[in-house]
Amino acid sequence: MESLKFTGILGRRSLLAGLAVVAGLGFGGSTSVDAKTITFRAGAGHPPVLAYVAEFKKYFIPEVTKRVKAATGDKLRFTQHYGGSVAKLPEVFDAVESGLLDIGLLSTPFEPRNLFMPNYAYKVPFGPEDPVRAGEIARELYDAIPEFNSSLETKNNTVLAVMAASNYQIATKKPWKTLADLKGRKIQAAGPNLPWLKGTGAVPVQGGLGGAYNNLQTGVADGILMHYQGIKGFKLFEPAPYIAKIDFGALPINMLTMNTKKFNSLPKKIQKIMKDVGVIYEKRVNKANADKDKTVVKLMQKAGAKILPISEEVKQQWAKALTKVPNDAADEGDKLGLPMRKALKMYINILKKDGKDRKS
Repeated sequence: MESLKFTGILGRRSLLAGLAVVAGLGFGGSTSVDAKTITFRAGAGHPPVLAYVAEFKKYFIPEVTKRVKAATGDKLRFTQHYGGSVAKLPEVFDAVESGLLDIGLLSTPFEPRNLFMPNYAYKVPFGPEDPVRAGEIARELYDAIPEFNSSLETKNNTVLAVMAASNYQIATKKPWKTLADLKGRKIQAAGPNLPWLKGTGAVPVQGGLGGAYNNLQTGVADGILMHYQGIKGFKLFEPAPYIAKIDFGALPINMLTMNTKKFNSLPKKIQKIMKDVGVIYEKRVNKANADKDKTVVKLMQKAGAKILPISEEVKQQWAKALTKVPNDAADEGDKLGLPMRKALKMYINILKKDGKDRKS
């Protein structure tokens, strides 16, 4: 079996189904024929403090609405439900699948099995630090490997956009310099990035952003693996002020999906507009995250956060401890009948080429 070369790269359903029945009886978003108005019920587990939610409100909705009006004369109406008001972070995928939401803004780590392919970048830590580049690579992979899309469509989710978050770091309550310093510390992660803690001696704690502040404050966790903007947006630098610049990379962990039945019920012109605007929207989010990464660090430092520089030696040591992670993911993909091995090989080759181009 082909092995992936990775060394040295730095780089509930039941409740939702019941609610969906209520939605079908008039509570949710289904196409209305009144005055050619089409209604969409959209939701996210995160509030608009993160770019992928903010840009959905600011750009995607008005742009799609404008283009559809110009192309077909139809009027679109979006009801918007953010911050888990309809579906919490781990529930958004199921809410779209069941029809409780017509459109969902997803975070991939909360669906390690259903979103196995989209979680590919978690399997190769120390990837690109720039969200724009991470997003470009994601689009390349999604366009090249059909299973990135079809694996979701089997769960009644149609992909409209894939977006990279900001650069992942580790924030802790106390400073550290070496991997040995992390031994015994309870470090929170979303799920797919828990394997990043292998070889450190840290104690993995699974959890989401919503409860992270309280977990850090009360001692449930001593630190968290999180990107810059999550640390800033949820003020995690207050209980965990030491932000180590380990640079795990910017990961394409946010998605915009639509209920496939709903999508297929739309006229072809509107489907194309949704897809076209989705691609522009994802680029805007990637750019917004890249720009924000340049400013949030200074803002956190001004508020009392301390940035810990981590040596290249420690980064290399950590990367070497994780060399089995992509191969384990490839093996799991084989068992699931999904081409994760192909995706990871393509991804790693792109990272290697990017590394060579930067050195040349």
